[in-house]
Amino acid sequence: MWIIRVKSGLHRFVLAAAVSLAIGAAQAKSADCNVRDIAIVMPPGTGLTAVDSETPCGAGLKLLVFRNEIRRRIVSVKVIVNYFDSDGKSIFSVPFFGTVDESEAAQEGLRPYVKSLLQKPVGPNEKFGLWGTNLESTRVAPARAEVTYVQITVDHGNGGFILASPSTEPLLFKLPNFFELQLNSEKVPNDMWATLSIDERGRVEEVEIEPHSNDPDVQLGQVKSQLMQWSFFPGTQKFAAVKAKLALWIRFHERGFPLPAAVCPLILQPEHPRNFVEIDLKRTGDKRWEVLYGGATAKGTFNTVTSSLGPN
Repeated sequence: MWIIRVKSGLHRFVLAAAVSLAIGAAQAKSADCNVRDIAIVMPPGTGLTAVDSETPCGAGLKLLVFRNEIRRRIVSVKVIVNYFDSDGKSIFSVPFFGTVDESEAAQEGLRPYVKSLLQKPVGPNEKFGLWGTNLESTRVAPARAEVTYVQITVDHGNGGFILASPSTEPLLFKLPNFFELQLNSEKVPNDMWATLSIDERGRVEEVEIEPHSNDPDVQLGQVKSQLMQWSFFPGTQKFAAVKAKLALWIRFHERGFPLPAAVCPLILQPEHPRNFVEIDLKRTGDKRWEVLYGGATAKGTFNTVTSSLGPN
């Protein structure tokens, strides 16, 4: 059994993995968004065997369970998994990171959202789980997954090391404390779609918004100016920073109203982006809106969430 223990960021960025879990649980109740076990393709010689996986269709935290096949105790492991649809087309990738050292940070060029804190070193033939997510949703149900990168550290040196073609999506790094919009209640839209162009340094170069007929230019201009202030850990290919695009589904919620029930991404229309991050803006003042990024409250500087997972 694995128990997740969430730790908020040390600075001003509050990330509630429990919210992501709740979203995944809500989606799992839908007939179209059940949690599925999918095949995990492992390269030979990694020292690990994938024995189980839980992947909520569309979004949510992903759990992978591995078995230690080497004769040494594992104290740290980094894994990148690429997810594919039924046609073999890549959907996105998710980095996983587990360690017994709570102070250990992921290597340069890799920034996972979740760090799984192992309660003790993983002995030979023991199973252990790793949580991971990139906070993105997708309209396409994953059919299989392929491990593209594995790095293991054992108690007295390095272990298996496999490098194929790992890639990661941009991950939010920093944003203002509040999203500032001056909107009258009668002019607040239900939602809108935006696409960010993010450069190799994680800066937002351009914001494209799919306008609705009732969205005035001044309103779209405010949204663009706010999104231009965000910064990201850039997308990567083989640990090199690359330019990337990121679609956002922005939903607006008035003050005092509860958030609506989670929407299964698989039921969205084909004209919507294949991959996206859900952004919920909750009004907290005349101009201030709280930001929820992928189901997690976001404010200030990013800090990786820590979960607690023990070998079984």
